[in-house]
Amino acid sequence: MMPDYLFLTASAAALCLAAYLAFTAFYRSLRQRWLAVLFWTMFGTGLLVQGFAPHLKIERNAFVIPPTLITVGQGIRPAEIVMRERRMQVLSAILTIGGSLGLAFYYRHSLLKPRAA
Repeated sequence: MMPDYLFLTASAAALCLAAYLAFTAFYRSLRQRWLAVLFWTMFGTGLLVQGFAPHLKIERNAFVIPPTLITVGQGIRPAEIVMRERRMQVLSAILTIGGSLGLAFYYRHSLLKPRAA
């Protein structure tokens, strides 16, 4: 199965930002930045999981399992393939939503700054 390059690019950017914040935290107080590093890492990992998910297609109310997910010599177990897809989607959603809500909380002062009239 081909990875989704849009998710992989966004995940690489988020993880690079987390690494940058972690490395610059050594010159500044690590206590002030560890939450930002954690939330950016969660967000990037969620996008990374989504990028490598199988992305099963649905046609006529049924999953279409590509031949690359079927192993040669073994029986086809569509329930396991669908459960793997659902598990990856749930993990991706938890990490991405958790990371984005954490980032919104961490940067709340910058996001909700009162504007001068």
